[in-house]
Amino acid sequence: SLLRQIKDGQKYETVDGIWWKKNGQSIQNPERAFLNPKDWPFPMTEKSKVYFRKSAVAGELFYLSSRGCPYRCRFCYNNVFNKKKWRLMPTEKLKNEIKRLYDEFKFDYLFLNDDNIGSLPKRLAEIAIFLQSLGVRWGACIRANDVTEENIKVMSENGCDRFLMGVETGSDRLLRQVIGKDLPNGVQDIRNAVRTISKTPISPTYSFMSNIPTETHQDLVSSMELADWIRRTDPKARLGFYVYAPYPGTALFEEAKQQGMKMPDTIEEWGRMSLSNDRNVIAENLYYISGLNFRGDVSKKKFPGLYRLQILPFEILAKIRWKCRFLSFFGLEKMLVKYFFQTALMRLNAQKSENDASSCDPRMADQ
Repeated sequence: SLLRQIKDGQKYETVDGIWWKKNGQSIQNPERAFLNPKDWPFPMTEKSKVYFRKSAVAGELFYLSSRGCPYRCRFCYNNVFNKKKWRLMPTEKLKNEIKRLYDEFKFDYLFLNDDNIGSLPKRLAEIAIFLQSLGVRWGACIRANDVTEENIKVMSENGCDRFLMGVETGSDRLLRQVIGKDLPNGVQDIRNAVRTISKTPISPTYSFMSNIPTETHQDLVSSMELADWIRRTDPKARLGFYVYAPYPGTALFEEAKQQGMKMPDTIEEWGRMSLSNDRNVIAENLYYISGLNFRGDVSKKKFPGLYRLQILPFEILAKIRWKCRFLSFFGLEKMLVKYFFQTALMRLNAQKSENDASSCDPRMADQ
């Protein structure tokens, strides 16, 4: 609507959902209504097709079967951006769109990047069986209280081999009183989910947060102890600790401000806000230490061959630090770790660009 208005030389007053300026004054138009899921446009166009092709070739094709989430986690952007609404694409529409993509690219892996995939078992089963009929392996995001024997059975038997679960913390106090995770039995629900998943071939990734408002040292220790228990219970599990990111408008954002957490002052500062941000030194250290300790598969991918020698000493030190619960670096250690990971990412991106160029070059088609 906005682009059409600009093209036709019309005014901004009739475009819902935008802010604009008039005579130096900021004006907010009425909020834009959500589009009905049955009317969501198919995202692949002639212009975007090249990006879908690259993702399919790289084995990283992502898709959404829904938007939003019905839960009320107090740190989550969904409370503001999606207004706590869970909007589901009609299953037949989803299957038709995935089939169109499959016919075009013959991909073998799809990640359903919904914020929440498992709250309706019948719908989940229908999607899983459909993907299995295409011979497509897949992954998704799921909540601990949606991990039931029924859900996990239908997922693992129909091509699902990995998923992501937000654990957030090992502290019942933080889960219930601060985060508002809505797990009826708190940490026990997480443990039950891990046990269920450990009996299947599914490779899960469990994510934690640190520097949560009101988090104490004992809360952090509880999270680390839960991470150790998860790895003992399911050796194939991957784990990561990320730094709490304050999303404006959420309840936890307001509480964090009241408790003295300094927020970015400029758009540029917000742009540097990441899940590994350095606004809390211990939390940032934990991001790197937990990654080096629990995500050896990532290190092997980023540091192949002799490059492995760059990061191996830091992995060994991270394991010692984790075991001793020592979350500090000495001297230039963290700077070197960051540097090696940044150069590894640049190296992988360069290789990916070369592969993309080769795949688009007709001269390489028969080689």
